[in-house]
Amino acid sequence: MKTTKLYKAFIGLLVVCLPTSYLVAQESSSSLSVGADVVSAATWRGARLAGASVQPSISFETGGFSIGAWGSTDLEYGLGDFGYTELDFTVGYSLGGVSLALTDYSWTGLSTGFDYFGTYADNHIVELGVGVELSEYVEKLPISLSLNTMLYGANKTASNTQAYSSYFEAGYGYTLGETDLSIALGAALEQDGANMYSGKDGFNVVNISVGAAKTIKLTTDYSVGLFGTITYNPTSDGIFFATGVNF
Repeated sequence: MKTTKLYKAFIGLLVVCLPTSYLVAQESSSSLSVGADVVSAATWRGARLAGASVQPSISFETGGFSIGAWGSTDLEYGLGDFGYTELDFTVGYSLGGVSLALTDYSWTGLSTGFDYFGTYADNHIVELGVGVELSEYVEKLPISLSLNTMLYGANKTASNTQAYSSYFEAGYGYTLGETDLSIALGAALEQDGANMYSGKDGFNVVNISVGAAKTIKLTTDYSVGLFGTITYNPTSDGIFFATGVNF
């Protein structure tokens, strides 16, 4: 299918970009990271999923390998029939500027409510992601490219077959003083009423976003991050502004 051909082309590009020097063993190092964001709205790939939310995360990295968990729960979750919650697990590997990741998503609304331990194919989505940071190979080219395809689970077509919805994104980053600026352009490829991103079949631009982030030092040993993003989805004609604090 088209998605397979796109993956072959994309991975071929990554292989070309990967210099021989990266094929030697990397110096082994390990790190454990724990954090949490408090955001005015939960957003993802051109969609507003929920209102004000708390988003904890934890990850462990060693020798290029990583494993992590990320969650999001809005402040209305558990109040009657309202609220949104999500729990995702990811394993990945990075080498130079190239990364591979396999993510298990589960969130409110995939079936009825949040039923993490219900029927797996109805309550989870497994996604494969490939990314490349071009700045690792071309100096002063802060562009990132990524391709993500849902391989299994609740991402279904109108005829209840696997939809393989795919999301492509190109990002550009720039530092202005002490502020990190970013621009992203994302598009989705969907079929037969899958409606994961765009609500339309075919190839559609679903995410045009501009963001800014800055680290504020509170004490000698502690700082917090402030960030904000304006997102426009030309397919749904939705626009929203979300801000947050990272601890």
